[in-house]
Amino acid sequence: MNTYEWTITGMRSKDFGSQVNVVRSVDVKVIASNATETIEHSFTLKLENPPSDTFTPFENLTKDTVLGWVKESMQTHIEELLADKLDNPPKKANTALPWA
Repeated sequence: MNTYEWTITGMRSKDFGSQVNVVRSVDVKVIASNATETIEHSFTLKLENPPSDTFTPFENLTKDTVLGWVKESMQTHIEELLADKLDNPPKKANTALPWA
């Protein structure tokens, strides 16, 4: 069974019209693991301008709110990608130098 740990590692914001500190992108790290492998994947999710009726001020955002945005947009895709990598890990290359 695979497990996934999602972490927000950064956010960038800018003013948009009368809305101040609108989050424009979110940096995310996902660590996926199973019984034998652990892999990490990082990406940046760019966000659209929020409708004014659903805008949440920056200071009122929570980790769960932002993770919700990210997962709504990317969870299925990222977890399928990582599951494939866990199920089919790359063969370990011999990293010894040939002259050593």
